[in-house]
Amino acid sequence: MDAFPATAADTWIPEGLTAFCRFVSHLSGAFLVLTVHWRVGEDIAILASNADLPIQKIRPENLVERLDTSAAIVDLSASVSHLSSALLMLYPAEERNLYFLAVEAEEERYSGLLLLKSGPLETFQDALILDYLRSVLRQMLGDYWLLRERRYFQAKFHDLFDSLPIGILLIEGNGTVGHVNSTAEALLGIPAGQSSVATIARAFQKLRDRCINAAELQRLYAPLQQDLQFAIQCDWSTDEQVLYVDTHPILGNARQGRVWILQDVTAQRIREQSLQKTAERDALTGAYNRHFLERYRNDFEQKTSTSENSTAVMMIDIDHFKAINDQLGHAVGDDVLRAVSQRLQGQLRQRDAGVFIRWGGEEFVLLVPVRTPEEGSLVAERLRASIAHRPIRVAAEQTISVTISLGATFYRTGEGVTEDTIPRADTALYRAKQGGRNRCEWSQ
Repeated sequence: MDAFPATAADTWIPEGLTAFCRFVSHLSGAFLVLTVHWRVGEDIAILASNADLPIQKIRPENLVERLDTSAAIVDLSASVSHLSSALLMLYPAEERNLYFLAVEAEEERYSGLLLLKSGPLETFQDALILDYLRSVLRQMLGDYWLLRERRYFQAKFHDLFDSLPIGILLIEGNGTVGHVNSTAEALLGIPAGQSSVATIARAFQKLRDRCINAAELQRLYAPLQQDLQFAIQCDWSTDEQVLYVDTHPILGNARQGRVWILQDVTAQRIREQSLQKTAERDALTGAYNRHFLERYRNDFEQKTSTSENSTAVMMIDIDHFKAINDQLGHAVGDDVLRAVSQRLQGQLRQRDAGVFIRWGGEEFVLLVPVRTPEEGSLVAERLRASIAHRPIRVAAEQTISVTISLGATFYRTGEGVTEDTIPRADTALYRAKQGGRNRCEWSQ
């Protein structure tokens, strides 16, 4: 026996399912999410949706033929044309893919989620979240058939709302009341549950003021007060953590409310920085590598073209390095490469602000801003002398004398640093080698 009359339950129960569909829409990127149920031989009933729809049922036709419900997500894209034309006209995307998340799959009845998306459906970030979505929806639908009780369904939805490992704040359309989940409580320091928007705004402002990038965030969020459709995703970085913050209006209309999503990505950003550093550094010497220059060459060329200073570009080669490898072994050769690299980088004073790159083998490239050609010559001489005037200690407490040759030139506005400037420095380096080594030659 129903706990409440069917008419009262039918009024309230879809609200929890609708909110659930909106969550799934955000997590999956699908522009349409439907909670559906059907029995064999009957139309597919739409119980709830993330959008206002002109229809409540879909004719099955070939949509569910040979439906494989053993998979977590079933791809029905080949049957998308069998969707109601009323739905397809609402979403005239060039590419429309259809997926089914099965909750109940028996011989006589099926229920779950239909997701319509432009492009392929990417895997949810965490398989546990996907399993939890199915589990919660299964309970919600089970209770729907058994009890049809509004508060019970809202409690199930709030279980999901509070259990997700991301902070979520839902601002109601009137702009005065917000709902905060448990993760957002931990991140913002305000109680979970219902809270005034003024309290939420103060917590956001307090967090933003602590951010290293507070000035940038203030500029990015300036349009929020005037633009109802304002949406943005960016990092909020403090000394302790990095939060990825996403805000956008619900259903693309702020009058329906606004959602804020906060995710702690500190560990992820540390991994990304570590991987980037590894990818951009030479493992042996610690100098930057060619990949670094290719990645940042456009920024370098733009900055150099607009700078008041000139940029000296130097090609540096360790003299007679092949003989060191052949006579003393590659281990000693590696020691020499490390020592030369460290000594040269140590000579680049803070005011030089140079970029030091291992170009390959025993060759290095230096890009350093200088005020005058004379200053460029002084930098080159300082580097040369730092190697020539002091032997290098290698394995087994052995020391060997090493010298370097340098070819140098200046970057010219409009040219490519890797196609034009460095080859010109390399030509000057060849002249330095031919001229006796342990010297610097300039090419204009």
